[in-house]
Amino acid sequence: MGVNQWIFQGGNATGKFHIAPGWTEWNKGSTLSSSGAVQFRGRVGIDVDPDLTNSMKLAVNGPIGAQTGIYVRAVGTAWPDFVFQPRYCLPPLPEVADYIRANGHLPDVPSAQTVAQEGVELVTMNAVLLRKVEEITLYLLELRKENDALQARLMRLEAAGSGWKRGKRSSSPSITYLHVSPLL
Repeated sequence: MGVNQWIFQGGNATGKFHIAPGWTEWNKGSTLSSSGAVQFRGRVGIDVDPDLTNSMKLAVNGPIGAQTGIYVRAVGTAWPDFVFQPRYCLPPLPEVADYIRANGHLPDVPSAQTVAQEGVELVTMNAVLLRKVEEITLYLLELRKENDALQARLMRLEAAGSGWKRGKRSSSPSITYLHVSPLL
């Protein structure tokens, strides 16, 4: 019997058909029901090298489509809500910049070469990317706090008449141009 030949035995009282690669290898766990549901026990490969099918439950060579969504359960994956816990140590931006200069990518994010060679596990990668977004949010909140403190200081300096005066505002409401009077 050839590798591409499958036997469908069906029409039993349950309305299911059993699928097997040969008459003597029936796998009652692999079924095709009359309702259209298909269940396979083992591994499934669609237009792929058999070696790839041996290492994965489902291997597909080509795009996979879904009309509504693809859901993956993240069992055992640490979701990055921990970033917002007080004990989380946000990496200082200068250290992040040094890492990027030295490695060409963000810390904890695989390099393009690694992704090309090994691929990515989507749940883990989504968790890493979400952690980076959450870290960026924390950096922005820190910058906002620093900006608010600088604005308050500027207002105090202006009120004290220390030689600082507010210039014309830009079209962006958060940017103010400052003109410094010579301190002579």
